Amino acid sequence: MTENITKNKDLMEIFKENKVSFAYLFGSQANGGFGKDSDVDIAIMLPFEMKKEERFDLRLKLMGEISKILKKKVDVAVLNDIRSLYFKYIIIKEGRIVYKETDLSPADFESKTLGIYFDFRPFLENYNKAYVKRSLQ
Repeated sequence: MTENITKNKDLMEIFKENKVSFAYLFGSQANGGFGKDSDVDIAIMLPFEMKKEERFDLRLKLMGEISKILKKKVDVAVLNDIRSLYFKYIIIKEGRIVYKETDLSPADFESKTLGIYFDFRPFLENYNKAYVKRSLQ
């Protein structure tokens, strides 16, 4: 699926027209575990100066436009708005970059996110162990 997306000129044009800085394909379509009814998960980075309401509206617009092009259900996650450090980590770890256009590099986003994630990881692991222990009691 990654190759289908990166070679789709209509999709690349939509990303460009809507000022997407870069985009990842993630989830089952990126890791090969998809079926014929699997949706397409795309994470995008938008310009920081874009207001949150504009990003939300653009997310909905892109979900519709990309769904029409790919003829599949599409979910778009806006990286600017994702608060979960673990979710960002999964997108970076398992995702594939399918578009990049601007000076804002995916590498900058990745190095910052991974640095924070690995600093915070011991706390996450301790929390998860305590949660499992409490759940089993």
